[in-house]
Amino acid sequence: MEKIDVSVPIGEGQIGDVIGRNGATIKSMEATSGAKLRIDSEAGCVRISGEKSAVRAGQKLLNKILHRQTFRVKISPAEIPKVIGRVGAMISAMQLRSGAKMFVEKEDPQVVIVGDKSQIPVAVRMLNDLLGRVSTDQMFQEEPEEEHENEPVGVAGMANKMHVVL
Repeated sequence: MEKIDVSVPIGEGQIGDVIGRNGATIKSMEATSGAKLRIDSEAGCVRISGEKSAVRAGQKLLNKILHRQTFRVKISPAEIPKVIGRVGAMISAMQLRSGAKMFVEKEDPQVVIVGDKSQIPVAVRMLNDLLGRVSTDQMFQEEPEEEHENEPVGVAGMANKMHVVL
């Protein structure tokens, strides 16, 4: 088996994300990939070493963390208990189903969603459904087409067939 070493550059602000709380994130990446991951803060990189397949797996896991995005959804103080649920059950279920990390900031009431570009829309849709809000992908709906004689044609005619759902 071929052993290799790879360096992946990271920003100073990403070191905490890679390490995680009490080292949980980096330990999980090591356990999942089988590679060794070490942060070199002086060089501004993560060094990944091990068998070639393990290093490649480690790189994929690291890239997921480095390319995470954050999305914030404002909520009212009255919606906080509904989002969290009994003993955190609701927010935990949404995290599990979406794959995104979610937490509630109570001072400036909002739900913070952290995930990749495929996880965030799922989490936002679930949150909107829970709160009875219209999802962004549901804001415009086409009415069923009916046949009418002398119906206006063109842009004006199309405008008559669209309505905004609020």
